[in-house]
Amino acid sequence: DLGTVEPALERSLRTHRVAGMRVAVFDLESDPAGTLEPPATSVAYVDTHDTATFAGFLGGGEIDLRESLGMLDAAAATASRRRRRRTRLALLARLRRERLLGRRDFDERAVLAAVLDELGASPAELVIVNLEDLWGETDPHNVPGTVDGHVNFARRLQYTLEELEDDDALLAVLDRLDAARRRPGGREPEREGGERR
Repeated sequence: DLGTVEPALERSLRTHRVAGMRVAVFDLESDPAGTLEPPATSVAYVDTHDTATFAGFLGGGEIDLRESLGMLDAAAATASRRRRRRTRLALLARLRRERLLGRRDFDERAVLAAVLDELGASPAELVIVNLEDLWGETDPHNVPGTVDGHVNFARRLQYTLEELEDDDALLAVLDRLDAARRRPGGREPEREGGERR
């Protein structure tokens, strides 16, 4: 249900209990000062393969990329950077007020952990995390509208799975998300036989 969706389709999805998608970077762009509250009938994402990575979004690197690809002219890129700066400042202020982010935390991983904590505590059916967000990747998987200007869907992961399993800082972000899912209000997923994940 991302993009342009007819109201009839939204009603049909609800009738058939098909989960919708809630993408945090879209919600943050529209209301960075508002709490991320994906409903129980949704799958929550920070970003998708067709958006900026979280570090690219937070730092505005994807604006630079789109400008370099000729997708934004200089004036549009400048206006986008101003809006993104306001979004980032409002998000940081809100996360600090809600004590999800420390006063001195500025790096993307700390902000991502706070956003995931918020999504994890929501009633969303499922929360999906892009692995590359966990180490602050800035290059997006795909830049919609490009064919030759950007290598889409072809970049190797920066780390092996074994290296990821040994990255304590990365695992701490996932542990925080897991703890948020287990708090009252968060939905703790179940495995077959009722066993918790």
